[in-house]
Amino acid sequence: MKFRKIAAAIMSTVMLSGIAGCDAGLKETELENFIVQYNSAICSLDPVSILNCTTWEKDDSDYLEIQDILDGKQYDEINARVYPLITQTIEIYYADDELKINGDKATLKLEYRMIDWEELYSRHYDNTDRFEEDVRNNYSSLQKIIEDEIEFEHFSQGWRITKLKNLAQVYSFLLESPDIGGTSSTSEPDPSDTGAPTSETTDNADLQIAYENAITVYRRILEQTADLIKAAEDGGLADETCGLYDINSDGIPELYFLAANDTSGFSANLYIYSYSRDKDALYLIAEVPGITYMAADGGLFSMYVTSDKLVIAHAHGEDPCYHHDADIYDLDLDITEYYRRDSVWDFEDDTYHFEYYKDDLENNPIGASEYDEVIDSIVKDAKIILIRNYANESLIDKEFLTPATPVNSVLCYQDMIEYCNYLIDSGD
Repeated sequence: MKFRKIAAAIMSTVMLSGIAGCDAGLKETELENFIVQYNSAICSLDPVSILNCTTWEKDDSDYLEIQDILDGKQYDEINARVYPLITQTIEIYYADDELKINGDKATLKLEYRMIDWEELYSRHYDNTDRFEEDVRNNYSSLQKIIEDEIEFEHFSQGWRITKLKNLAQVYSFLLESPDIGGTSSTSEPDPSDTGAPTSETTDNADLQIAYENAITVYRRILEQTADLIKAAEDGGLADETCGLYDINSDGIPELYFLAANDTSGFSANLYIYSYSRDKDALYLIAEVPGITYMAADGGLFSMYVTSDKLVIAHAHGEDPCYHHDADIYDLDLDITEYYRRDSVWDFEDDTYHFEYYKDDLENNPIGASEYDEVIDSIVKDAKIILIRNYANESLIDKEFLTPATPVNSVLCYQDMIEYCNYLIDSGD
């Protein structure tokens, strides 16, 4: 009997081609790949991504139960780091003979395996770094197992889930908080708390208003750029182009998206917008022209966040010279450094030679060891990938290599508009 394991994001990058045996039928292969997609949706903490894996409508009781849990996330500065760490440990495990396909329908008995968060929540940590260290050191040995049985049906657009039972139990860690610093999941109520508004509740209310204002403005920007975003999608540059992620940890996500230069959809720019709560204003933080385009080798990119940096790595150029740029921002979203690696073809030696630069680029060459030290430290510290089209094709391209890194949910234009509508409506 074979066993299948959809690897936890904290452990490794899932390769779809490695899931199904070569003797599997097409529908079985599609279903096994879909199960990988479902596992990624779970780890995204995004109700829309989960909804897209199912046949549920937005008012179905099964979906509403999940939505209520995700909407009720006790997000603060600590939990915003803790919750993604726990979801990174979720993996799906099942015996080969438990996946049963009968025509256009299928059933699967499986186990969700994840870090035993109840045990971690019972411990005290001085800071979130200690909590993260405990997760990474113990996720494979300190496990919680939740059994489930899922029913699937095959439609023209592929497999979808029609029924599942225990996903809400998987997400129950979102209803509590760990004991980090002075915050405890088991703290006793304060007898002096009269329930009257405090500065904290006022701040939360102000933040909610600012959050809704930001999403409203983001939606307007997307609508104004709709034709060019759709051109990037229709032209094959990217199926999913739009994302939201709180890069600077101020409680309000940044918006980023790809938009074509023109309606031909040959190339696309990357845009990052941030909303200032204090100034009630929208700022264009970064624009990377032509970050992706129709080419065999150029136009590759990956944008990811480390513990203290936002990194945009992108390749461009053509034979005999390719440029590999790493644009580095701090988490206040100010550009701090540029690095470049040029791959220059040497016709005499019949091979590539590499040249390295910093900041002023061609006027500031640096050595390979200095470049490697900086780039290696950055990619090893990657916490989450925001958007990319690079698929680890070459170990030479170290600027892109962020293995075992979770990927934020990126949506197509229409899904992002619906998601913005949902975020605005749920705040009313």
